[in-house]
Amino acid sequence: MISGKFFSSATIAALGSICWASPAAAETSIIVDPASVTVTAEQSNRELLSLPALTYAFTIEADCGADKTPFSISISAADTVARSLTEADRLFEIELQIPARQLPPMKINDFCTVDDAEPKTVYVEGALTAQLEIECHAEPENSNFYYRYLSHPLDIELACESTEQADEARDEG
Repeated sequence: MISGKFFSSATIAALGSICWASPAAAETSIIVDPASVTVTAEQSNRELLSLPALTYAFTIEADCGADKTPFSISISAADTVARSLTEADRLFEIELQIPARQLPPMKINDFCTVDDAEPKTVYVEGALTAQLEIECHAEPENSNFYYRYLSHPLDIELACESTEQADEARDEG
């Protein structure tokens, strides 16, 4: 609990209507497909793979517990943040686009090298983690609100495109 010895009484009064804990009964459904990306074959013995930009489409059915309504959701992963206000009751659809410059190289030994005879696909579970913040308001709407914090793993599906396929695609385009 907030103590007067760390905050002024004015600050405590201003924060008095905020509850930081989430109710145990609240359930939230999070659906997010893996980001699917194609990388081009490179030299052999490559240990680190530089990822291209990743896009995740979230469908979230947020629950704040009895007599409370979700007002907004913020999602962050890497250094990217997306925010949405309630669209339909408790349903949120949010797209999170993470630029390549915010992604560290991924250690995958000998994936997608020019020596590969056939294209490969690799599924990486929990490659990133999304942090979700749900802002909930009390019913009827007043100044009482609180936040729920959740985390959710983000998967990546990597497909290897041979250098021949990349050349053909460039020639067609």
